[in-house]
Amino acid sequence: MKANGVLYQQARTFRKNPTKSEHRLWQALRKNPYSYKFRRQHPIGHFIVDVYYPAARLVIEVDGTIHDTRQEYDQERTNIL
Repeated sequence: MKANGVLYQQARTFRKNPTKSEHRLWQALRKNPYSYKFRRQHPIGHFIVDVYYPAARLVIEVDGTIHDTRQEYDQERTNIL
């Protein structure tokens, strides 16, 4: 499997096992009255973002406790994205 195939497999695993916060956000986004098309756990480059709205190139990240210990990584990812 190619490297990007591994990333897509990981994204699929994340979609099947969302955090509580990610699940709550996704349920709210699914009910939007304007039918905006959001993607969850979407690979961009070598990152997987929590929610992506391609029409506006908008990335939404749901920060939980895991982000408390990886602030430098998160900042680098933010700068790249």
